[in-house]
Amino acid sequence: YDTGMCEDIVNIDISDAVIRQMQERSASKRPKMSYLQMDMLHMDFPDAHFQVALDKGTLDAILTDDEEVTLSKVDRMFAEISRVLQVGGRYLCVSLAQAHVLKKAVEYFSQEGWVVRVHEVATSGDKQQFVLPVFVYVMTKFRKIPGSALQILEMCPEEQDKPLRLESTERLVEAVKDR
Repeated sequence: YDTGMCEDIVNIDISDAVIRQMQERSASKRPKMSYLQMDMLHMDFPDAHFQVALDKGTLDAILTDDEEVTLSKVDRMFAEISRVLQVGGRYLCVSLAQAHVLKKAVEYFSQEGWVVRVHEVATSGDKQQFVLPVFVYVMTKFRKIPGSALQILEMCPEEQDKPLRLESTERLVEAVKDR
């Protein structure tokens, strides 16, 4: 928004208090940005409404264990993100990439025919800013082709321009864990 690249940004949060705070903070600086109180498990947007969905830590916050109720919430979240994104749209997820979180995201989206790429954006080497490495999952939505088993899984280490293509979810999770 601040660079002028996109002003039509819609922010949602389940907390009405958070929405009010963000509206107050942004009213004068970002008047075209909107804030809506909404549950991401049941969004009110029409199908294929957005080109990008950005998740800044929500997946990490929800996926705290492997209980059935938790996994069901995550599946509903992913299904809603998939529903509101256009074909060619991207789900960007900022995460600490704990193995169980990454594995769940990669398995879900790779089975749906999405291109899955994990970018390392900050390493633990920067002691003054980051204690843990930070990653962004970039899931690009493509039309699912029935019977197609093609998976595109990639890792982009911070210091490397070209993505590394990996052959399985397990290898991608291991590559991230190595970082």
